[in-house]
Amino acid sequence: MNLDPDSQPLEIDWERLSQISDDDREFQLELLDMLATDITEQLVMIKSAIELQDGQQIQAIGHYLKGATANVGVNSMTSIARQLEASGHSQNFSFAVNCVTELAIQQQKLLAYLATKAE
Repeated sequence: MNLDPDSQPLEIDWERLSQISDDDREFQLELLDMLATDITEQLVMIKSAIELQDGQQIQAIGHYLKGATANVGVNSMTSIARQLEASGHSQNFSFAVNCVTELAIQQQKLLAYLATKAE
């Protein structure tokens, strides 16, 4: 899959998010906010792993993010995390950089969405 920031809208599985939040809209927004915060921390670790050319760490972070994003239904990030995990496994550091860029863009889209819902 070719990562193109313009072609990947923020994709949230509202049914999944509703299911894990017992249909509590405030809790849904809290979960999404916690994910956005976690992504910030993970991006720092991924960038460090790329600098160190530590494919195993990139793969582990990709795996973690794949689960974290799938759990709350942010499918667009899950897809990128899956690719990040694969890039770590194959030691494809240039593609890992692309994944980081796209994750950061998706995070900004998520933060922008959350800003529209802030009271």
